Amino acid sequence: MSEHLVALRCETVVRTVDGAQRAYVDLPVDRTLWEARGGEFREGLRWKAQEELRHFIAKKTGVLPEREEFPGLPVWVEYPNQCTVEYVGGPADGQWMVFRQAEPPPVAQAPQPTDFTLALGGDCPPSPMDVLVYHPLPDEHGFHRRSHDGAWLYEWRP
Repeated sequence: MSEHLVALRCETVVRTVDGAQRAYVDLPVDRTLWEARGGEFREGLRWKAQEELRHFIAKKTGVLPEREEFPGLPVWVEYPNQCTVEYVGGPADGQWMVFRQAEPPPVAQAPQPTDFTLALGGDCPPSPMDVLVYHPLPDEHGFHRRSHDGAWLYEWRP
């Protein structure tokens, strides 16, 4: 994707004869327009992405889903060569990290928080090289889960 474009992504899981499959559409939008305009313009494009997904699912399954099922589906912005990770659980719970790559990493690392009271008490604080390792959080179908605003979710496993 060009650096002058962003993609509005809408996705869901559909059941087919082959089992559950992830279905998504990426609607390309001029980045300058997206960042300069708001309100009705953005809402109209979000609606368009949801409609594109409805028709994609109909093509894949042979059944057009009801429109009422789609307003709740999230639509988020995918920037070229960038993905956002949200940490779930552990010391980095709720923190975000932006990675300069289009696809999410196999594991995500977060810096280990340092307790400076240990240093003041004479004990040696943990090394700044200590990191927390977070793993992709799967959804009920085994796909990598995303938050409502599109961040990839990674869970801490002690």
